[in-house]
Amino acid sequence: MSDVALWYLNHGSTYYDLYDDEGEAALVGAVMEDEGNAVVLGAQFPDGRAIAKADWAPLHAAKRRLIENAFKAERKRAAAPPKSVRRILDPFRGQPVAADEDKPGWLGRAAR
Repeated sequence: MSDVALWYLNHGSTYYDLYDDEGEAALVGAVMEDEGNAVVLGAQFPDGRAIAKADWAPLHAAKRRLIENAFKAERKRAAAPPKSVRRILDPFRGQPVAADEDKPGWLGRAAR
């Protein structure tokens, strides 16, 4: 059974999606806004309550988690050793391109 409706705007039209869990609806809403796909209006519950975006705490918490996770991922990426690269030439114009060492050897032409 659906426990929450996520209401949002997409290209000027109003839509809703039903979710079994408020946390799931909040996470989907946060991702939709983060990716620029929609603007969340709020949540509606089976008992008739409708909570506007500005007052919907689980949405704000989900947005904070997205930001924190992105920050952690960026720190992890920055701490990783740089990938080994080789120089190749694109096969169409002969322009130099960096290719990770783990890419296939047939990719491009070897740079001189």
